[in-house]
Amino acid sequence: MRLVQLAIVFARDVRLPAPAIGRAPMADHDVPAPDAGESDTTPERAVLGRRRFLTQAGVGAAAAWAAPTILSVSAASAATVPPGPTIFIASGGDGGARSFTSNDDGATWPVSATPVPLGEMHSVAYTPFGGGRWIGVGRISDVNQIVFFSSTNDGVSWTLGFMQVTGRLLDVATDGAGNWAAVGDDNGPFPGEPLMFFSTDNGTTWTAGTFSSLTTSVNTLHGLATDGANWVAAGQNDLNQAILTISTDGGATWSDPLVLASNANMFDVATNGAGTWMAVGTLGGVGNTAVAWRANGSITAVGNWTQINGLGTGFATGISSDHASTFVAVGRRDDPVGGAFSYTFNPGATAGTFPAVPVVQSLHSVATDRTGTWIAVGWDTGSGPMRTFTSTDNGLNWTVTTSPAIDGILLGIAANIVA
Repeated sequence: MRLVQLAIVFARDVRLPAPAIGRAPMADHDVPAPDAGESDTTPERAVLGRRRFLTQAGVGAAAAWAAPTILSVSAASAATVPPGPTIFIASGGDGGARSFTSNDDGATWPVSATPVPLGEMHSVAYTPFGGGRWIGVGRISDVNQIVFFSSTNDGVSWTLGFMQVTGRLLDVATDGAGNWAAVGDDNGPFPGEPLMFFSTDNGTTWTAGTFSSLTTSVNTLHGLATDGANWVAAGQNDLNQAILTISTDGGATWSDPLVLASNANMFDVATNGAGTWMAVGTLGGVGNTAVAWRANGSITAVGNWTQINGLGTGFATGISSDHASTFVAVGRRDDPVGGAFSYTFNPGATAGTFPAVPVVQSLHSVATDRTGTWIAVGWDTGSGPMRTFTSTDNGLNWTVTTSPAIDGILLGIAANIVA
């Protein structure tokens, strides 16, 4: 893989106006037909492909940075976001990259502006290092190139760093000590190519990572987590197998991936920071079946990972830990009824309870403040709106808290703690 280094220039914030009220929503939310040979369990095809702003396009070029622009809440709503005990930031898109900030456990989300047409902020994470910084990752879809977002004021404004690298970044993680990594793929026809980047200066410069060895080519890396020593990325290889790859040098080099299941995909991974790891995904076949894996202690051998079945139909797309004994996973069902689901692992699996709603809802990601409150994000299937859910009992019962926007999907969620 070609090594690329780049620097984000943090320019003076320039807030852009909020979108006009009554803006017409995107009309086409259909899932494009799979490319020849493409698995139906490809994560963005199965979960996010209905959005035309995830359309494949373009070819990458040499690394370069454009002048930064800003992703921000509107000036009026920014004034209504005072500091709180825990800040949550949700990210996603509605044809343009969007973010929303809440300091009241998801009860309200100030409306953000849309300064990046045809793009999305797919994931976001926080570090207290250097005075506090949020970094988001995603894609500018009209040129099909990756983008980094950075905020030092809890999401009131964002500085964008553009890079002429084809693809999309799907997840980002930090050890809280100035080291970051991000993963994704080239967003090309199946089989694609993975993207791995790392930073050792708190997100100022980023360098492409490489595999130390590779038995079977990887087509995507969708999820990422670290305990400070190990960085683990989850995804799929060219044989439609669910895989994990591990870095012990901060994301510079990655191991030959471990294959945990065939005809499967792995969407996310999390750790409690004390030796327990969990990953989630889907098994293909007649329909799709949600699945999880758990490892205690060593994570470098396939035999150390235990597969957890019996989670029902669908796609388990997000998982997070309270850094104690509890993990919560979320996703969406893949059956005639459909709908959002969650499972709390402590260590057994207990299904969460959701309020009855007249629409089919999907969940994509989940985060916690580590004191019992969890927020999950997603969307109402169809044309939106974006959707957030809150649980105050470790994911056993959920309340629909709010709809941050009338259209679009939420893809990422993080609290101002090191996840």
